[in-house]
Amino acid sequence: MECIRRHYSGEPSNKFGEVLDRYSDYFALFKDFDGYVEFFVLQDLITEDCTIRFFHPFDNFRTPALPKNPDEYLEYLQRSRDFIRARNKRIDAQP
Repeated sequence: MECIRRHYSGEPSNKFGEVLDRYSDYFALFKDFDGYVEFFVLQDLITEDCTIRFFHPFDNFRTPALPKNPDEYLEYLQRSRDFIRARNKRIDAQP
């Protein structure tokens, strides 16, 4: 999500920037990041101040992609489950 957010905002240092740029026509279908989030019902991954709600500690792609210890792993699982429940509830509420 952070890579896609940065793609739409034009921010550099995007790990997948080259790939996302290659598919810019696809991303243009959604007009902007908000449109992408809305289409894929990902609102529960975004905080109130429009930043990504990460499942795992994030420091500008410098932190390891995998949890370092059991506590981080359990936190990751809880955040994942919370997102899935919230997204499913949001999908069920759509007309």
